[in-house]
Amino acid sequence: MPPSRDLMKPPILVDNLSCRKTPQGAYRVSALVDGHELWFESEHEIVAAPEAFLSCMLLAGMKRKRDLQCAQAVDEVWLCNNAELQRIFHDWWGEAIIGIRAPGLQVAPPPDPKSALLFTAGVDSFHSLLRGGHKPDYLLNIEGLDIAVESTDLRSAIREHLQKIADESGIPLLTMSTNLRRHPLFKPLSYLRTHGSAMAACAHLLRSHFGELFISSSSVRSYDVPFGTHWDTDPLWSSTQTRIRHTGCDLWRSDKLGEIMDEPIVCENLRVCYQHASNGRLNCSECEKCVRTMLALHQRKRLEQFPTLQPAVSLAKSVRRVSAVKDVSLPVYQKFHSLERDPGIRAALQQLIRRNSGPLRRLKRSLHKKWCQLTAG
Repeated sequence: MPPSRDLMKPPILVDNLSCRKTPQGAYRVSALVDGHELWFESEHEIVAAPEAFLSCMLLAGMKRKRDLQCAQAVDEVWLCNNAELQRIFHDWWGEAIIGIRAPGLQVAPPPDPKSALLFTAGVDSFHSLLRGGHKPDYLLNIEGLDIAVESTDLRSAIREHLQKIADESGIPLLTMSTNLRRHPLFKPLSYLRTHGSAMAACAHLLRSHFGELFISSSSVRSYDVPFGTHWDTDPLWSSTQTRIRHTGCDLWRSDKLGEIMDEPIVCENLRVCYQHASNGRLNCSECEKCVRTMLALHQRKRLEQFPTLQPAVSLAKSVRRVSAVKDVSLPVYQKFHSLERDPGIRAALQQLIRRNSGPLRRLKRSLHKKWCQLTAG
């Protein structure tokens, strides 16, 4: 892919790519990216794949109008897919088309026949595991993305929780950690746009274990919005040895929950919280995502079956405490409102929808977007 003619800034250099074992016996792949170390670590063997580092830095380069330059040869399939991927991101968000500079192309062997499912114990990944139509050979969890890499106690607790599910399912668990979200080029970017690249990067590094990674959809085809993981973009992170698959985009999350809510493994282990509750709880039952999940269970008269999701106050009061809702989730609350029969909860939902869809909300989104553009350079 040729560099853009109007690029005046130096390229983002990815060099010193290496793989070593830490004193604790873990495998660590690292590289200097724009002069700052970026690393991935796992107890399971990982390989030094340049496509991993180029993938997770692609949007950083496009945002800053800087080519990516790698000291290693790259996979031909990945490079070809990258051109289409950039076109989509340009159409979605107006980011610049950049060049990928590498000394040559790799000749890669065929992919490993095994597959993995990215798994967090949330609704989407549980639905893919139980109703996806394919049984993965591995479950994969990545630490350092939604859970800070410095939160060692929380990481350990969640890993133990996921291991319990893996043991019960009879599917081995692979784990990986990374400092990606601390890297100066990645940190200022919207994680809602970049998380797909991070997931794909980890798959490239684990290609000696599996050749196919399934990423569960967060949205539905009937509500098509630009997002970090998407049925159009996820497959384009693929290379010769690593295929990325997007699954579960035909159902709303609340409908997925309806299909799996009577499974004991789900009732006992569902974890949706991004506030990362402590004190031994899997969910805080207060944040927006917890409240959204509790509403879906309440409307199906199943909330009492989920000990990991129990509001400390009334559900109506929990809804009123939610301050902000992402655009992609607003239609879900509108659907909840149309189905709700409890007058207190219905009134709280109406207020929530109103304060997240008016002109003030649009102004706040516009100001936040401009601030992100300025801070990203």
